[in-house]
Amino acid sequence: MDDTPGHERLHWYHRTGTFTEMHPSGIKVDKIVNDYYNIVLGSQFAHIEGTDCITIDGQQQVFVKGGKIDRIDGPYNINMSGKGNFSLSNPEGDNTIS
Repeated sequence: MDDTPGHERLHWYHRTGTFTEMHPSGIKVDKIVNDYYNIVLGSQFAHIEGTDCITIDGQQQVFVKGGKIDRIDGPYNINMSGKGNFSLSNPEGDNTIS
């Protein structure tokens, strides 16, 4: 903990390099040098007033056991770099796009 005026912060550090830090402006930084698990047994809600940016150097997989709804108030773009293929399949559905 650092209580230097104007530079106050809370810093929890593990010898592996994993840390959590809170800055005087309210910024929070989490660095995890290995796997990270966030387990919620109830519902999870997020409200982000700014921009949400995610960079994934590996692959991403999302598995939704129920339905999924994307509600977008603005443009929706899918921009592929040309390095891969795009496929959409619904082998057990009616394949109707509306």
